[in-house]
Amino acid sequence: MRMEFGEKSVSSGSHRAFFLQTVGEGEADDMDVKLALALACDRAAAEDRDDADWAGLLADMVACRFEGEEGEQRLRIALSTRLRPPPPLDEPMGKLCVRALDALDFRSRGL
Repeated sequence: MRMEFGEKSVSSGSHRAFFLQTVGEGEADDMDVKLALALACDRAAAEDRDDADWAGLLADMVACRFEGEEGEQRLRIALSTRLRPPPPLDEPMGKLCVRALDALDFRSRGL
């Protein structure tokens, strides 16, 4: 599912909850998910809430470290090392991204 991603699409709590639901179900567009992660990382760093090196994740995203054939596996590792408690190894990627966005307070703060 490709969302018209922007301020309006995640401006309210209900829109963010819907977005997270689609992410968790594996229905969200990968680029939308990566964009949300990048913007949430940037906001956390700007608000001095970077307790898990989210700025480092953003830097890796900017460097395109999570693109290509092994990109998803690298992103999985990068997210897993930042989450507490660590997720199970077989955690679906969508659920892992939801956990990361929740750790970044996306549900309550938005972008």
